[in-house]
Amino acid sequence: MMTHAPRQQALENSAFDVVRSVADWLQQHQVGETRVLLGVSGGADSVALLRAVDECRSFLGLEVVIAHLDHGLRDGSSMEAEWVSDLGGHLGL
Repeated sequence: MMTHAPRQQALENSAFDVVRSVADWLQQHQVGETRVLLGVSGGADSVALLRAVDECRSFLGLEVVIAHLDHGLRDGSSMEAEWVSDLGGHLGL
């Protein structure tokens, strides 16, 4: 039986590195005890950034607000908007 533990550990390490990099950037630019507006398209990049900022928000005192624009130009864009809204609700934003 093959295990995926090394792959899982690599993913967790990568996620930790992303969070640490975002936290370092926020601290370097003195972003703390403030409201942050984060544009979230629903794509992998913006969702990863949202999750990283969410991990930092309590210890940096951030209030995170999500902005999403449903342009309505693609089929399924309203479902993406709903998904982003649901994600924000799940994270308590």
